[in-house]
Amino acid sequence: MKGRLEQEFHMPPASDSAYYELGGERCDELTGRLAAAVVQACESDPRFTIVELRAARDDKSFEIVVVDCKCHEVPSKNAVGIQFIERLALMFCLDESRAPETFALRKDFPATEHQNATLEGVPASLCLYFEPWATVARTWTGASHIQRIVVWLSEVAAGTLHRADQPVEQLYFNSRYELVLPAEFRETGLTGDRVLRLFKTASVDNDGGLLVSRVVSADEAGGDDTASCAYMTVGPVVSGVVERPATTLGRLAAQLRDRGSDLVIPLVDAINTVAEPSGLSAKRNNLSLLILRIPILREAGGAVEHYQVQAFVVEQGLGALGEAMELLLLSEGAYYRAPVIGQSPYELPDDALAVSIEPLTVVEDLSQEKARKLTGVADDAADFAGAILGVGSLGSQLLNLWGREGWGRWTLVDHDIIKPHNIPRHTALYDSIGEYKVKHVAELLASSFPKDELEIGAMPTQANLSDPGMLQALGSRDLVVDASTTLHIPRDLASEDSLPRVASVFLTPSGQDCVVLLEDTTRELRIDQIEMQYYRSIIREVWGGAHLKGHLSKSFWVGAGCREVTTVLSPEMIAIHGGQIARRLRLLSQEPYAAAHVWRHDDRSGDVSAEEVLLRPCTTTTCGDWIIVWDEGLRDHVARLRQENLPIETGGVLVGYADQQSRKAYIVDALPAPADSFQSPTSFERGTYGLAADIQEIGDRTAGIVGYLGEWHSHPKGSSSDPSGDDLIQLTFLADQLCVDGQPAFMLIAAEESMSFLMMDQINPSGMYE
Repeated sequence: MKGRLEQEFHMPPASDSAYYELGGERCDELTGRLAAAVVQACESDPRFTIVELRAARDDKSFEIVVVDCKCHEVPSKNAVGIQFIERLALMFCLDESRAPETFALRKDFPATEHQNATLEGVPASLCLYFEPWATVARTWTGASHIQRIVVWLSEVAAGTLHRADQPVEQLYFNSRYELVLPAEFRETGLTGDRVLRLFKTASVDNDGGLLVSRVVSADEAGGDDTASCAYMTVGPVVSGVVERPATTLGRLAAQLRDRGSDLVIPLVDAINTVAEPSGLSAKRNNLSLLILRIPILREAGGAVEHYQVQAFVVEQGLGALGEAMELLLLSEGAYYRAPVIGQSPYELPDDALAVSIEPLTVVEDLSQEKARKLTGVADDAADFAGAILGVGSLGSQLLNLWGREGWGRWTLVDHDIIKPHNIPRHTALYDSIGEYKVKHVAELLASSFPKDELEIGAMPTQANLSDPGMLQALGSRDLVVDASTTLHIPRDLASEDSLPRVASVFLTPSGQDCVVLLEDTTRELRIDQIEMQYYRSIIREVWGGAHLKGHLSKSFWVGAGCREVTTVLSPEMIAIHGGQIARRLRLLSQEPYAAAHVWRHDDRSGDVSAEEVLLRPCTTTTCGDWIIVWDEGLRDHVARLRQENLPIETGGVLVGYADQQSRKAYIVDALPAPADSFQSPTSFERGTYGLAADIQEIGDRTAGIVGYLGEWHSHPKGSSSDPSGDDLIQLTFLADQLCVDGQPAFMLIAAEESMSFLMMDQINPSGMYE
């Protein structure tokens, strides 16, 4: 293959001159805008002398300005070898589609840092720009271009162009062709019964491109698209001069030898390893790859800072190469190790020295570790086992994000199958209709990485915690995320002591808000207790007014049955909130604290506002066969209302909800006394003014979850929280009223030193004092 300069200008064979000779035609004037700008800049700058102008023969698509550059900033007798006067060829593309290139025409111009890759026999190419040409072109001028040349020459000569905080230089320039090696090849290479199959991509052409490779068995080998591989780690080299890619095996060995490394012994060992024990088939005698893993040091004796993996293509099989190296012998269709005679140091034979090789820049395959680096996820925060319950619209979106950034090893739990109406909002494809959601999402996510790179499990079943197998599976995780959008699952999760930390995530019915509820690491505050305090914020805060609106109106039937109803929800909102939830939960999970957060999206402006629910420690009180769940926030609120009304008694209504299956009553809030209540130092009789409207508003705000649960009142100073006879009469009356709906009646009595809960379930009263 020829270098670009040689291709475009049809360079004549190298002569004995000190400078490379250029092909093309000499001319008196250049017509391109870029070239003309540089000519004008050079004529105005005494450091540059124009030697000649040249143009390419093929439709004059390229033009060259040959100059002598006098760089006074170059230190005399510098160790790098940059001279005071350097002859340069400044090449420009007439259609301005490619960046200007600068070639050093001196044949013995030193190999230095920050040069572009060129083949042997082609002038050194100075790397002047780090940014893409499309960006550079916006501010490029002829004067700035030649000033860049001066800076490059002076700083390379002084050894300051490569900053100390920059990564170490790789040993070889990037090649025109790139090769993606499979992840399984990363550390150990391939054994003799496996080869690489190379796949050309759409970008592969004469100007370079990308080759993708996959490991296949020897039975699948054969043809021009498979290559046997010799994988080796060579000795370390010190960062510095970037080498031009070698074109022969002998030149490659010499380059490494000159840098204090060695190719020969690792290559011999690699070929012998691949050939053992059953030999190399001669049928694969068409292509081979030499894969070099090169440790790079910043300074001699230092630690390895980088491994460059460099590949070289040999247009013959590894067996034939081994034969040329006098290591292997061909016998009955296979190459076997040749007998070793004597113990003299091995040297590459002349036939092997002359073997042509083509460099390939190795592109690291995708791994979870690399995905985390690309997405800014810390390794120590990503190594955990998680389970997600529900992989519908939101759950599949979260997994798509978390999986791609390498956060966690996930087990998916969902019994649903994919139906046509799921496609617009799930990460599901049309051909997946009829499959279990968990299996499709797992397969889709796994296909984003190399084979077996992603650890993901699928359980196509309900999250039934009464099933010992399910409980054991979830208990073995480090985090359980409920994205099922159900009420009962998080409450069931809260009741199981054997489970890890639990999070509950969901979008509100309108799709405008999203919520993250998260337990603390020790589970002192369970997910159901956090849910209870989240409802209190909805009741009290301004943002709660419209937070859960739309729970009854935005739905339609998708099947024949009356239960087959789905919510109308835009996939755009799922994407917006899915990203918000994915990131916030990932970051919140790195802290040990419990959390409850709400994010509200404004459809008119696109703004997203955040609300945080203040969480307080909770207490559970047993009343008969019921467990009353309440928190310090409720206790302080009731105590404050009592204190504000002293010396008279006060009271009001308790609102919350009762879970009949778990036999838990959640006391969400206590409403103050209505305006028409009778209050005195020795008695309290609750009024009704405005109360029905207040309870209706609470029900509307909480999607019908929170409602009337019982009564509360205070006792005066010096009194205990023990119920009086009148209190028991009132409780009995409440129980008679609520028994119609099968609900128990609850009463809270607040005194100076204590608070008491009473409960009556139809005719059986019970009490517990705090």
